Amino acid sequence: MHTTKEASRPAELDPFLRLPFVELATGIKKSLIYALMKRGEFPRSVQITPRCVAWRKSRITQWLEDTQAAADKAAAAQAAGDKATDAPQLPLPEGGAQ
Repeated sequence: MHTTKEASRPAELDPFLRLPFVELATGIKKSLIYALMKRGEFPRSVQITPRCVAWRKSRITQWLEDTQAAADKAAAAQAAGDKATDAPQLPLPEGGAQ
């Protein structure tokens, strides 16, 4: 039995994820996330309040899938003897290692 409230619920929610969860999901730390964002290599955060930013779950999921696909492609090329390196290289942020 569906109530009016349930019937008006969107089919798929795209929740906001805060930084600690994004770090956990991606395996990279805040400084590298922001460095990659600055270079356009990571999804942009959304300003939720004046002091709060978050990322859409769908965009983080897509980034993870794209990164894995690029790594798989590079591994297959290397296994085939191709010297091309298409794997994304996550650079260290300026000033040292993570």
